Amino acid sequence: MNWKHYFRFAPRGSRMEFACVGAAWQFLGLISLALQTLTLSRSGYLTAGAAFFSLGVSLAQLIISILMAWLAFASFSRRLHDMNFSAWWIAGYLIPVTIISLFLQEIWWLFTLLGLAIWLFLCLKKGTPAENRFGAVPAVGNTMTPLLVLFAVLGLLFALGQTVYSRWVLMPRALSATQLQIK
Repeated sequence: MNWKHYFRFAPRGSRMEFACVGAAWQFLGLISLALQTLTLSRSGYLTAGAAFFSLGVSLAQLIISILMAWLAFASFSRRLHDMNFSAWWIAGYLIPVTIISLFLQEIWWLFTLLGLAIWLFLCLKKGTPAENRFGAVPAVGNTMTPLLVLFAVLGLLFALGQTVYSRWVLMPRALSATQLQIK
């Protein structure tokens, strides 16, 4: 399969493809968080080299974040198309979760669990068995295999890793870097 396929929002995507791409973009998310930690560790230094390093790391993180978001939206879109749903259902999840998470940050874990449950559901739910309005049945990957389960579990572990890392490593470092800059 052509690599450009993974950046397209159509036609349909199999469960295996969704699990593989999902594990990949969750892994990219962990890399992005590690880059944020590097930037924070250098933020206390006021040298030109540290500023240049932080700028370079921030640029790399921006590129990774854009790539990760594009891959995520494209794979979710193709997966929803496989189940004969419009990709607009993504907005039905993102809009309320974003609005609520801005005002109810103390229950962040609930949205993490909801996102993981939806991702796992999309990994395991069979698509429509025949051609639908979004195209023909994907050629490979709509059967339950150990490889599908492996990539689904890897994706879940990477997503949980992002949550744990951001809450218990990155946030305390960001707070301490902010306190150093205030003093």
